[in-house]
Amino acid sequence: MENQIWTKSGFSARLSKFNENYFIFYALAGVGLILSFLTPNFLTATNIMTIFKQSSIIAIVAAGQFFVLTGGDFDLSVGPIVSLSGVIFAGAMVNYGIAPPVAFLFALALGLIVGAVNGFMVAKVGLPSFIATMATMIS
Repeated sequence: MENQIWTKSGFSARLSKFNENYFIFYALAGVGLILSFLTPNFLTATNIMTIFKQSSIIAIVAAGQFFVLTGGDFDLSVGPIVSLSGVIFAGAMVNYGIAPPVAFLFALALGLIVGAVNGFMVAKVGLPSFIATMATMIS
């Protein structure tokens, strides 16, 4: 008798691949379902807005990083630039009494300048993006 390799075919294979691709969504939905039964405040509008507010910065940074990765490069300095911009934003308001919209523009300008320096080092100087952004991250 020959050795037979049992493989899934047809609908079973498609269902198995679907489950592999979307397992994280199933797990997230399961955790949400469990937490909604265990805690009375989980599915409230206040909690959902808090979750969205806390994840908004990460979503914005991830959207920017998406374009860098799509271009075949990698930017290691994203986190430190966001942190530095936040420090500049808060410091301008607290230490110098600058209005929040103006402080935001200062922080945005700083991020744009550092990003332009990174872009110059990669595009014009020819440094690998990993090295150029690591140098920005460390400095």
